[in-house]
Amino acid sequence: MVPTSPSMKASPSADCVQGSKKSNFKGNTRGKTTTLGAMANLVMICIGVGILGLPLVMQQAGWIGGYILLVVAGASSLWMGKHLADACSTYSSSDSCGNPVFPSYQSLGYMTYGFIGKASVIVTMDIFMLGLCVILLVLFADNTLRIWPVLNRSSWILIYSGIMIPLVWIRSMKLIAWLSIGGVVSVFATVAVVLVAGFSRMANRGSDDTITHSLFNYSDLGAAFGTLMTSFGLTAMIPSVMNNMEKPDKVGTSLYGAFAIIFSVYICLTVAGYGGFGNSIAQYGDIVSAISGTTTSTLNDQGYAIIICILILCASHFLALFCPVATDCEKLIPPKAPKITAYVVRTALVGICAFFATVVPGVTDMISLLGSVCGMPNVMLLPLLFYWKACLVDVHGIRGIYRGRIVKFIAELLICALSLFTFGYGL
Repeated sequence: MVPTSPSMKASPSADCVQGSKKSNFKGNTRGKTTTLGAMANLVMICIGVGILGLPLVMQQAGWIGGYILLVVAGASSLWMGKHLADACSTYSSSDSCGNPVFPSYQSLGYMTYGFIGKASVIVTMDIFMLGLCVILLVLFADNTLRIWPVLNRSSWILIYSGIMIPLVWIRSMKLIAWLSIGGVVSVFATVAVVLVAGFSRMANRGSDDTITHSLFNYSDLGAAFGTLMTSFGLTAMIPSVMNNMEKPDKVGTSLYGAFAIIFSVYICLTVAGYGGFGNSIAQYGDIVSAISGTTTSTLNDQGYAIIICILILCASHFLALFCPVATDCEKLIPPKAPKITAYVVRTALVGICAFFATVVPGVTDMISLLGSVCGMPNVMLLPLLFYWKACLVDVHGIRGIYRGRIVKFIAELLICALSLFTFGYGL
């Protein structure tokens, strides 16, 4: 590349200059999200369908085993998220306005390991995200059937797919961030309902109540950890979030804040959900079914409240998961294609989700399968491998992976082993 002399550099536009007064960076910050907005986006990516299976995780692993897995999954996901952010920063560049430009997850895979790295991201991330969108459509339909069983599941899936189509046409991450903040409110409302239902059940338990709890179970640890991976699966969105932040150097603040909120929510849900329903949660499959029952006649105020909260949560979570996949697909569109092509692609992706939603089996089984087969490589393994190549091997050689950082290297090897074990268990 020929060096550019000072006289050859393009003068920044008025928008670029104006943006420099509002940010630590030189570029334009119009349409970009704040640190708080980025935090909300990260929270909404995590807190969605995964929370439905958290009490079941405690039943599968027991009180002690469940919280050990929760801490391990949360801490590991946060660490790998930081690793991915560091790798993106290493390969960052600047546009003509001085805005920092970070590679997408797919581009980072290609920069580090070529086509194999890019293909690995496509298989794990995009399938993982679309799979979760399929589950969300199923949850839309199933929960609507509980309060208004006038149509069958397939009809409700098609109705909600039609509702989501104009919403997925939204291309502004700033607007999606505002919608995500609304989703965060529904998260806290959901937690409040679960707390009331769980603690009420514990307080009103009679002497003939046969609900039992376990301290530690070995039989379903793999399934439990797979479910948790869908609950901490925000790693794939970090490059997109960084590119849409006013101050991407504050992504660490957004990450720590998001994980503090997420972990607090999960503690409350597991204590109230498993504490209130115990091992009997297995017969319901998820906490919404446990609280609301399986028929309209069993619904009470708590049942109606949690179903409404889940419907709002599903809508915001669908958008947060869908948009990165749609953006990746749009990159395959030829530059000279009409602008409407992007909207056609997004509509087609919703149609694909709707098709698979009509044939999907049990929701909790699919959550566990996606978490094990796609979630673990996407959230744990790939960010670690990309970080090793971008920040260590390219700088210090292959020995840089372990030289001067033995303790971290051993912990990273344990994460690799855990990822491969859970992946194999899911298969």
